[in-house]
Amino acid sequence: MSLPDLPTMPGLTWVPFQAGHVAVMNVKAQNFQTISRAMDVMTMLENQARYGHAITAILHGRPVACFGAVHIWKGVEEMWCFIEERGRRYPKTLTRAAIIYRDFRVLSQNLHRLQIIVRCQDLRAVRWGNAIGFEIEGLMKKYGPDEADFFMMSRS
Repeated sequence: MSLPDLPTMPGLTWVPFQAGHVAVMNVKAQNFQTISRAMDVMTMLENQARYGHAITAILHGRPVACFGAVHIWKGVEEMWCFIEERGRRYPKTLTRAAIIYRDFRVLSQNLHRLQIIVRCQDLRAVRWGNAIGFEIEGLMKKYGPDEADFFMMSRS
């Protein structure tokens, strides 16, 4: 994968995604733990990257977030991300990074729709989805592998 020309910020660089980046990140989010009980997360991420696009944000020399988008059909993608717990110390930087990646996907693929799926109980993730420009579109009951409810959030 060629690396897109994405804007950088102090201490932040972009590198091509590798599933091993997630392996060295301290990810404790409930969603990650639930998924890992249902399937091999590394395989899932590799598949998502294969059928779309993925990139890793390196902050101060270590992976802090992996962003990706799966192509659904022409003009529509579903964005995903895994953020390391230390990312809480850099909320503005990671929010800007997510917005940069969001805009990159929309512009580079001429998207008319970009969506994310967020666990309803994860209020922090729902607020962050709003902060990066997504709005709740609907409720997906029992969507998760643990039958948890999720919100479909979109940006048109």
